[in-house]
Amino acid sequence: LDPNGHFVYVGYLSGNIGVYHLNATGKLAEVAGSPFSTDSLYSAAYMSLDPSGHYLYTTASGLFGGNSELQVISVNTTTGALTPLQTIASPFGAGLMNTTGTTPVSFSPTYAYAANSPVATSPPDDIVEFSISPNSGTLTQVGSVPDINGPQQLILSPLGNYVYASDNLNVIGYTVQGNGSLKVFTNAQASAHAILEDPNAAFIYFAAGAEA
Repeated sequence: LDPNGHFVYVGYLSGNIGVYHLNATGKLAEVAGSPFSTDSLYSAAYMSLDPSGHYLYTTASGLFGGNSELQVISVNTTTGALTPLQTIASPFGAGLMNTTGTTPVSFSPTYAYAANSPVATSPPDDIVEFSISPNSGTLTQVGSVPDINGPQQLILSPLGNYVYASDNLNVIGYTVQGNGSLKVFTNAQASAHAILEDPNAAFIYFAAGAEA
């Protein structure tokens, strides 16, 4: 769902992305030209919009997560139409076969973060740090943070000053440095499959198996 609540985006196995207009009654209508090509042959998944709604970031992966790609797509905020801008092949520097691909991108004002999500803990298990071009929304890798337990999901705090990651054993908190790099400041033992921070940044909630 885009930040203004006007459009819903759906990733297809073909690699295309369907765009639907959401009206005031909650009904969906597919927009003209949908589904849109992403210039990828792989399944589109894990979509995330930048806070302005102008750029859509998605991962595309083949069978069992192989041939993973991170894509940047321009969004026409009036019509919902999509135009591919950038494809980053295997952003973790190695094949991602037998993984669940990458998690959605989490944003700070000028930086983005994406993570490898292995089914089993095996290299590369990194959170990759990107700078975001203010003019085009494209990404440039500026560094990475290792997480040998396999990061599964990333969230950014409401103020954009902290990133939280869940892996197979822990929920890890990182401070966002002035240059966009991440530094660990807390670590809680929990095998969390999903994490969420409340809008006031006072509490973090996570789901761990049958418990929360």
